[in-house]
Amino acid sequence: MEDRIFEVVDKSGRKIRFAQKQWKHMTKRHPYMAEYLEKTLKIPNQMRDCPNSKEYYYKSYKHLKSP
Repeated sequence: MEDRIFEVVDKSGRKIRFAQKQWKHMTKRHPYMAEYLEKTLKIPNQMRDCPNSKEYYYKSYKHLKSP
């Protein structure tokens, strides 16, 4: 089993686990979001299903500047 960084239950009740592999991928692409990830998954402003079996979570953080 992979080393878990954290596990949360999202807005729709699904359990989401971030292992080391996913954490590295996310922080490499979006390092400024690392401290906001858990809150975004728990209480997003918007969720979108995609045809490739992925779910995208969006949350507005007005105090952050776009990279």
